[in-house]
Parts: sequence; structure tokens; C-alpha cells
Amino acid sequence: MNKKNESRKYLKEYEAELRKYQSLSRKFMGEDELKMVDGQIRIFKRYISNIKVMLSAK
Repeated sequence: MNKKNESRKYLKEYEAELRKYQSLSRKFMGEDELKMVDGQIRIFKRYISNIKVMLSAK
């Protein structure tokens, strides 16, 4: 698999994971859980952004 196809595959996976975390109900989460979820969302957004930049540069 070439780099571009591999990057697109990871992009789709990360976007799916991001949607999962964004759709979680925060109503019954504790402070630690909220921080963990917010951290994961930030990480996935950063990964997605980086991949999009890499794909547009090629």
C-alpha cells in the first residue's frame, strides 16, 4: 500500500474514532473522564489535521 492510500485509511479511522468520542454523553461523566475524553478529541483532531496537510502537500 502506498503512503497516500495508507494516509487516507488512517484518516478515515481517526475521523470515525473522533465521531465516537464527540457523540458520548457527558451528563454522567466525572471530571477525570471528561478530561480524558477532551484529551482524546484533541489528539484525534491533531492527527486528522496533520494527515490532511500531508495529503494536500503531495
